[in-house]
Amino acid sequence: MEKFRSEVGQVFGLVKEHLKQFEADNYTCVTGDNNLVVNADDDEQVEQALVQVTSLFPELCTQLRLPYMVQRRAEEIYGAWYKHGTRTALPQTIAAAAILSAAREMAAALRDTGHVELTMADLTRVAGVAEGTIMKMLKEVPPPSQPPSEAAVKTEH
Repeated sequence: MEKFRSEVGQVFGLVKEHLKQFEADNYTCVTGDNNLVVNADDDEQVEQALVQVTSLFPELCTQLRLPYMVQRRAEEIYGAWYKHGTRTALPQTIAAAAILSAAREMAAALRDTGHVELTMADLTRVAGVAEGTIMKMLKEVPPPSQPPSEAAVKTEH
């Protein structure tokens, strides 16, 4: 029962923070053609939109027992999505989709180094996002580009 209360408290905290951001007009939105909708003259609003998602990566990856390399790759993936433009979604949905994408991409390396493999059940529990919502998000964003470190290795040969 205590674990349940703790989880409900975490979800309540997330909802409260998101409502606060929504009321402050700090949500990044996109139009149907994936053009970002923010005040062009408000760099602070753009930065806040980025921070809303990127600030979730360390905590989510820690709770999921994923190594820093997955967190870093998820941040790179999200950065590419942000430049491309993403649909309106809660920050935890975007973060969960980026983490899943990074963990899938790095699954072999995770197994080889003895780290836990990310399960959808763990991701949905920790992020507080339904599997269908995460999968829908992944269908609507461009596939992750090749990691910079791999791109550099392939161009050197």
